[in-house]
Amino acid sequence: MAPIYTFAGDTPAIHGTAFVAPTASIIGKATLGADSSAFYGVSVRADTAAISVGAGSNLQDNVVLHADPASPAPSASASVSATAPSSTDAPLRTTASSA
Repeated sequence: MAPIYTFAGDTPAIHGTAFVAPTASIIGKATLGADSSAFYGVSVRADTAAISVGAGSNLQDNVVLHADPASPAPSASASVSATAPSSTDAPLRTTASSA
């Protein structure tokens, strides 16, 4: 079972048909829609603002989603893969395609 964390009283809502890899972490006000997936190393960190991963969305290995009240994450259905340089200050390159 993947780490699913309640934060500040908010527990993630994960649809019964969603796949969450055992090394993914889903935290707080996160929602994963029907037939969505969060693969290995994914972090959906909705500790300070809500994040909604739409139906059929596919979060590939090591993707990190985070939002804060000043910069909320958009809600969408998409396939997302990401690569990042070793520096955490460098911009993240993403490839997203609408479902």
